Amino acid sequence: MELKDMTVMVTADTTDEVLIQHALEQAVAALPPAERRLWTMYAEAQMGIVQIAAATGIDGRSVSTMLSSARRHICETLKKGELL
Repeated sequence: MELKDMTVMVTADTTDEVLIQHALEQAVAALPPAERRLWTMYAEAQMGIVQIAAATGIDGRSVSTMLSSARRHICETLKKGELL
């Protein structure tokens, strides 16, 4: 494989990553505010369910349910954009 072929592959991969990241950001932004808040705590701040529950005062089972709902909404949004 020639260097130019590898460069095209890397560029395509990078472009795909940027598109996916943008789509993910849009999907998260479209979440209802409460779900977006918990998702951000979970995904970006890397907090666990117990930590989120303690920080928000929301019961751990409810946090888990809301995160599942957020995950489902994100997946549905990405599927509509044909990224999953």
